[in-house]
Amino acid sequence: ASSTASFVTQTFDDEFTDSTSESNWGIRTQTPGGLRTCAQTDPSMVSYGYGTVTLQAVRQASNPTSNYCPNGFWHNGMIGTASASAPRTFGPSGYYAARVMFQKEAGSHGSFWMQAAGPDAANGVEIDVAEYFGDGRSDGGLSNFVHATTGSTTQSAGGIQTTAPAVLGSGKRPSNGWHEYSVQWSPAGYVFRVDGVPTFATDQPRVAT
Repeated sequence: ASSTASFVTQTFDDEFTDSTSESNWGIRTQTPGGLRTCAQTDPSMVSYGYGTVTLQAVRQASNPTSNYCPNGFWHNGMIGTASASAPRTFGPSGYYAARVMFQKEAGSHGSFWMQAAGPDAANGVEIDVAEYFGDGRSDGGLSNFVHATTGSTTQSAGGIQTTAPAVLGSGKRPSNGWHEYSVQWSPAGYVFRVDGVPTFATDQPRVAT
């Protein structure tokens, strides 16, 4: 069943309605590399106001690297609480939710996620609460994932959640309306939800502690 404020002690909330929001978040720096050789983060791709934070992905006129980029070079917005002026981290358990309207286009996907910070990052767990890969996919394009890294080895659980379109409702997509994406993280594992309805549950490959 869905959780409500009457059952959960709230420790952090941001409605992006005033200037204090910018101090709650910091730009996460990511330069071209790994699987993302044709993109980098850019502070100008992030804007606050009117009760929202907007993250953009914009194709650039030129490619500043020597990487082969058949679809062009992109700047994108990525923010996190661990990189804020007053860093904030969470865990090891709790209920985490965000109200998001994702992008329509495929390619540079949108995501709401958590991962280990600082010295724990190299051997930590990444919890992808929601990733959206764009409209037009027969499987709905919305995923939940858990990735656990130990040294150079990463194990994963989850994937595209084919029940998500039915949960959203007829004619509704992650890109044409606001929906709540959440994970309930406990010592027993993770329960992922869309608008309060479970879409995926797992204790694999590892429960972060």
